[in-house]
Amino acid sequence: MPNSFTKTTRTSYGGRIKNSIVGFIIGILLFLASFVVLWKNEENGARLANQEKYVEKNAIEVSVETPQRENDNKLIATSGKLLTQESLSDENLMVRNALVLNREVEMYQWVEHKHTETRDKLGGGEERITTYEYKTEWRSKHIDSSHFEYPQGHQNPDFPIASIRLNAPVSQFGGFIGGELQSSQIKSLQPITNLPQSNIYEFIDGKYYSKGASVSAPKVGDIRISYSYAPSGVTISLIGNQNPNNTISAHPTKYGKIYWQEDDLADKATMLKNFKAHNSMRTNLVRLVGWLLMFFGLLLISGPLSAIAKFIPFLGNVTGFLGAIVALLISLVLSIITIAIAWFAYRPFSAILLLLVAGLIIYGINNMISKNKQNIPQEIQ
Repeated sequence: MPNSFTKTTRTSYGGRIKNSIVGFIIGILLFLASFVVLWKNEENGARLANQEKYVEKNAIEVSVETPQRENDNKLIATSGKLLTQESLSDENLMVRNALVLNREVEMYQWVEHKHTETRDKLGGGEERITTYEYKTEWRSKHIDSSHFEYPQGHQNPDFPIASIRLNAPVSQFGGFIGGELQSSQIKSLQPITNLPQSNIYEFIDGKYYSKGASVSAPKVGDIRISYSYAPSGVTISLIGNQNPNNTISAHPTKYGKIYWQEDDLADKATMLKNFKAHNSMRTNLVRLVGWLLMFFGLLLISGPLSAIAKFIPFLGNVTGFLGAIVALLISLVLSIITIAIAWFAYRPFSAILLLLVAGLIIYGINNMISKNKQNIPQEIQ
């Protein structure tokens, strides 16, 4: 069975126009959705900014050793060692005094790689050449081979065992009682390489492998299992609500619940800095997603014009390029305006600054168009 296939599809000029009309409808939906994504993201960003101010103003730095009753139901910031006597186990392994036990299962599977090359034809047609390559790789997620373009001979079996993460339900955090909330937030895990012998798997190079599997030449369906854990005594720092029963949970506010935890020792100022950085990264990522939705939506909206011009390939390419430039500029301006308007209720000065930036972009585009119009008659003469 070959592992590389080439498929050629041809679309007529009329078919391209029909497809572009479908794309036009999808583009409108993406364009409208982008405003919702951008608006909701700024609304959420403003909420997170208020959470940051709340933490800065209200979080009390306390010693982890002795909870003070006057701090009950207040937001506290503290650090210390998280201790436990819990044993965490699955069907293969038991680890004593563990805050976390993580089992990662990988399977050797077929993976489909696709590369497409598109060629425009005179008269508006299109030829699409797609190459499908099938390679075997270790993957921790099951790949459904029924969705492959050429599934015959490239079937992936189901996972016989799943990846899991077990978190200690009870721990001691100084004078506080820790729970699954604290252990589930631990990110720094240590690999377990001294695994016991198993009747089901073979122990090779610190991992479990399927019985009879070759590490150097695995077969499709072979699995390998690795373990990692967080031992008792891990140092954590957190910001959360001190409860009367000496547990710590998310702190309720009108801006949403606040709970922040990180590995290692950190004071309130450091945790607040990291909290802000995390929120900023998430907000900016969604901004990028919102802008991309708008940009690609506008590209699809301009698709029919480009498809019509494809009757002459060169003209279609020029039209597509100009459409992309226009989509880029319009999406940039509209994204900035949407973000600015969403900020007005929360950050009026920042909103005004953004609107000024959008105005400068619009002015620059208009000025460039005006200069080009003035130059056209001179070039003709």
